[in-house]
Amino acid sequence: MSRFWVIFRKDLRVARSEGLFLLIVLWAPLASGVTRWVVSALGRDMATLGLQMIPMWLAMNSILIGIMVLAMLFIMEKEAGTMAALRLTPITLIEIIAAKLTISLFISVASAIALILLNVGAIKIPELIVISTAGMLFMLAAGLLVAQFATSMMQFMTSVRLLMLPLALPMILHFFPHVEAEWLKLIPTYFLVRASHEVVVMNASLADVAGDIGIMLLQGLILLAIAIFTIAKLEKRPS
Repeated sequence: MSRFWVIFRKDLRVARSEGLFLLIVLWAPLASGVTRWVVSALGRDMATLGLQMIPMWLAMNSILIGIMVLAMLFIMEKEAGTMAALRLTPITLIEIIAAKLTISLFISVASAIALILLNVGAIKIPELIVISTAGMLFMLAAGLLVAQFATSMMQFMTSVRLLMLPLALPMILHFFPHVEAEWLKLIPTYFLVRASHEVVVMNASLADVAGDIGIMLLQGLILLAIAIFTIAKLEKRPS
């Protein structure tokens, strides 16, 4: 456990110095401010429209922040050449991933809370955070997996665009409720959008959306296991 905290504190310092916290601090207020300006310019009521937009915000947050943060922590280790040095210490791969995953979840959840507060206030925060965290697990694992094949942040950003585009479809089609397609259920963000919509708009409880939360957690855990297995295999591969 002490080794976990060594990595955790190191990555916390890196996150602050490299601007990861600046990213989270600026993303939510800027996104909220631009949205309020657009809504006001269109003559719409933010109090009403904000509830409809929360599923989109949470999905967008999971895609942008979730996929990037954990991946960035690993890629920065690669670029600094410190990952190989870490692996020569008694620190295990699971401890490294657990520490970075904890920080990434903290940053992602903080961003989700900021978006909720800035757009609809304190409404349904516990329920939405549970839903957001469940959906975030898949995105963090996806970013971690893609990052293993990238040698730089620029290369990662180029590759991850192909992943982000299909993940954005459910949040876009959320504004077109007449569009129903079974294939959307193949996209993990579909369940995040649906569950958060049910909670905020339909006043559903966590028990009502437990199925969607369970699916998101299962998807995330499976992909995280695949990512860990892939990292372990790559480490054993002759250089």
